[in-house]
Amino acid sequence: MKASSELNVSQSSVSEQIRLLEESLGVQLFYRSKKGVSTTEYGKRIFAIVDEFFPKLDELAESLLNHKSADVRFLNIGLAPTLSSQVRYAFSYPFIEDIHFTVKIHRGENSYLRQAFEQREIDIILTANESLSPNISSEKRLLGNKKIVFVVRKSFAKGKASLKDLDGYKFINYTTDADQHYQLRDYLKSKNLRPIRIAEIDDILLVKSVVLSMDCFAAIPYKVVEKEVDEGSLVVIDTPPIKFQPTLRVFYRKELVSERFNNLLSQAEQGLAELFS
Repeated sequence: MKASSELNVSQSSVSEQIRLLEESLGVQLFYRSKKGVSTTEYGKRIFAIVDEFFPKLDELAESLLNHKSADVRFLNIGLAPTLSSQVRYAFSYPFIEDIHFTVKIHRGENSYLRQAFEQREIDIILTANESLSPNISSEKRLLGNKKIVFVVRKSFAKGKASLKDLDGYKFINYTTDADQHYQLRDYLKSKNLRPIRIAEIDDILLVKSVVLSMDCFAAIPYKVVEKEVDEGSLVVIDTPPIKFQPTLRVFYRKELVSERFNNLLSQAEQGLAELFS
């Protein structure tokens, strides 16, 4: 009754269409009894597929109808889950903004991204995993030189002129990707520093909120705290910025290479550079 009401047709018409579908497929989709109707295993499998198909069809139609350009390419971008929201945004935004691309974002473990790339379900992969290497022909670039500074709130800065003065204090790591965590850990260890790491956070706004309200220090790209430093609410500990090697790797299909794509990739690279400077 519910299906016929939503479709605005009679119940007998719905039943007839289901019967014809079962005959066409050669399987039973529903169990019918006096208590009601329930789906068989075949029915569950088919409806699971249909449930995914129609939203995708609607998504495709909407993209084609509302796009500003007739010359549209669908672009599937795979992002590793260890990347921060700021990194994902900086990299993806130029492609999303361009009217010649309709972008779909995929997030998953590196094994999934590699498999999807090899099966041509994903066109671009952004990851910090140095061991990821697709088994098909592709282009690769390293992105993300990083300059990290240590900051504390103004009321906590007194008497802390160098990084050594923060040894043993609470510490927050702004973790944009997994490799940065290890590079920073090794750096502190090389300086014989053992701060108390209380959090690893990939959200810059949350890092700012915590370090502004707590007696602790944070490792963070200077660019994203420049305003707070200029205003005096945050203080940079008198230590030269730490320069980290690029840890982000982008893989993309060779057939994507064009002047437009190269320009967008350069914009993404510039966005990451501004984030990490």
